[in-house]
Amino acid sequence: MKRYKAAMDQIVVSDALRQRVLSLEKPAAVSRWRWVRPVCGAAACAVVVAVTGLWFGLDGQKSTDLAAPNLATPEAGTATGGEETADVNMAPSVREQEPTADANLLDGMTLANPFTQWDSLEDAVATLSFEPVLPGRIAVLSGLQISTMDQMLQLCWQADGVDYCYRTAPGDDDVSGDWNGYSQTWSWILSGSEVTLKGEDDLCSLAVWQADGYSFSLSASPAVSQETLTGWLTE
Repeated sequence: MKRYKAAMDQIVVSDALRQRVLSLEKPAAVSRWRWVRPVCGAAACAVVVAVTGLWFGLDGQKSTDLAAPNLATPEAGTATGGEETADVNMAPSVREQEPTADANLLDGMTLANPFTQWDSLEDAVATLSFEPVLPGRIAVLSGLQISTMDQMLQLCWQADGVDYCYRTAPGDDDVSGDWNGYSQTWSWILSGSEVTLKGEDDLCSLAVWQADGYSFSLSASPAVSQETLTGWLTE
C-alpha cells in the first residue's frame, strides 16, 4: 500500500488536465426508490391481471355471475338450466292479491228476500196487526202470490200479459216502492178517497192513495189504460 501511495505521489498532471478532470459532472446517486417504485407497480399490475383472470376466465369466457342480465321476459314454462322458470307477467296485481274488505264482505253474498211467502191469504193476515182492505175484484181473485213484509201485505197476479201488484199497510207512507218520476198524473175518486194515477203517454203504471189511516198502491207492468187499472179497484 505504501508503495502504491508513493507511486501515485510521483504522478504529476498539468493544470489543464486537472481542470478538465474536475469539470466532469459527477453522476447523481441513484436512489433505491427509483428501482422500488417500478417493481411495486409491476407487482400491482400482476395482481390486477391475476384477479381479472379469475373473474373472467383465462379461456376468454365470462363468469356467469358477471354476465349481463337478460332483460327479455322468459316465456311461461320455459326451462333454464333444467329448472322451470315462472312467468313474471302472470303475477296478479296487488289488488287481485289482496282484495279489499268490502270485496271480501260482498263476495258471494246474496241479499235476503225481506218478504215472507204464504200459501193462503188467511195465513198471511194472521201475522198482521190489522184487517187489510181488499177493494173491488182483488177480493175475489184466485191464484194470488201472497207475501208480507213486517206489517205490509202484498198481493201479486198476472192477467192478459200484465203483472199487477197490490199493497197495503198502516200509516200514510207511500208503500208502492215505485220512485220513478212520471210525466203524467191523474186524479180518480175511490169510495170518497182521492187516488193519484201516474204514468206516461196516457198509460197508467201506478195508483196510490190513503184512507182511514192506511196506505194503498196498485202497480201495473207494462202500463195499462186508466180504465183497466182502476177497474181492478171497483166491483
